[in-house]
Amino acid sequence: MKKVIMCAAASLLFLLCACSVLSTEGEYQYMRPHTESSSSDVIDQDVISTYDDLYNAALNIINWRIENDTLLVGNYESDLEQDLEKITQEITEAYPLGAYSVSAIVYKQVNILSYTEVTVSVQYKRSIEELRRVMEVSGTDNLERRLKDDFSFFRTADVMHISSFTDSEEDWNARVMKCWLNSDMALGLHDWSCVFYPERRTENILELTVNYTLDSRELAEQKKRIKEAAAEICAGFEGGTAEDKINFVYGYLHDFVIYDRDVARYVAETGGRQPKTSVYTAYGALAEKYAAQSGMALAAKVLLAELDVEAMLMEGTRAGLPHYWLYIGDCDGEVRHFDVTAWSELPEPEAPEADGDGEPGEPESDGEARADIFSAPYLFNSQYARTNYKWNRKVYGIY
Repeated sequence: MKKVIMCAAASLLFLLCACSVLSTEGEYQYMRPHTESSSSDVIDQDVISTYDDLYNAALNIINWRIENDTLLVGNYESDLEQDLEKITQEITEAYPLGAYSVSAIVYKQVNILSYTEVTVSVQYKRSIEELRRVMEVSGTDNLERRLKDDFSFFRTADVMHISSFTDSEEDWNARVMKCWLNSDMALGLHDWSCVFYPERRTENILELTVNYTLDSRELAEQKKRIKEAAAEICAGFEGGTAEDKINFVYGYLHDFVIYDRDVARYVAETGGRQPKTSVYTAYGALAEKYAAQSGMALAAKVLLAELDVEAMLMEGTRAGLPHYWLYIGDCDGEVRHFDVTAWSELPEPEAPEADGDGEPGEPESDGEARADIFSAPYLFNSQYARTNYKWNRKVYGIY
């Protein structure tokens, strides 16, 4: 009896073929080159008698991308046909490699004396070359490192086998943007899409597709010009503390870059997912001297990096609108947030009322946050940030 079970989902590829592994240092290495194997090379010919043995034998076929094989089943007390259906469904809908690479499984049973010969034929929708390109990535840190590399080198596609994955759709969208914003140079992102095999699992094969506003050669040239501009701008800097450097960056962008506020409505309408043309990037600010809010923030990140100040670019909202600013974990021993465009959006502090002698009184204070923000409107502490800005705390790890 012959039966065809068609794949209902698409899933993971467990790194068969030339299995690729991401090391803890972030380097990629190839292991276990794959060659076409016969069934006798990889399938144990012992007679299968339990469901677990049957399931593992089927997984072996998929893991080694075998197209045709024969399993010997004997003393099998369960319903063999029913179990084959269940295993086929599990592999093609829930097992990442099967869902990603298998389009159909066909099997035929032949009873021979005391055992049953099960002939298995698998139809694959991925070539060996496609499977070899899958990178195994374990853990959130390695996943983000890989995504940052994709954006830094302007890759248009990537496929990863990821594990321990718990992001909701909202978290995942925020994580991708976090990685683009904090790549070596966030440039030219038009749009991106992701397909998970299978969906809503803690282990998946992730297929990422990225479109850019320019080709990779043009983006590489923009990156070069940005770095040259940053080196030239910072060459004349004099100062030693992190706050000196932040003040310098703020002053330069405030004095020499035109801040485009007119695009704010477009950014709000798209939720910050509009194509990232030059005005939205550091290239607009440092090469063209004209930038939107995100471009100003990205330029500040580039200049601070040139001055050896490590900062993470944050995406969130301020007053309900998409907004970008920098998180600096070590600003002369303190944690600070730096919003280079805060000067254009925050009200000036009210002057204190005169006291009985006609002299200005002491300004009222509602805590460290207010004192901090008014000492430098663009540099403030975490208390003020939590009150006035919103961001995905799970994704950024900043609470």
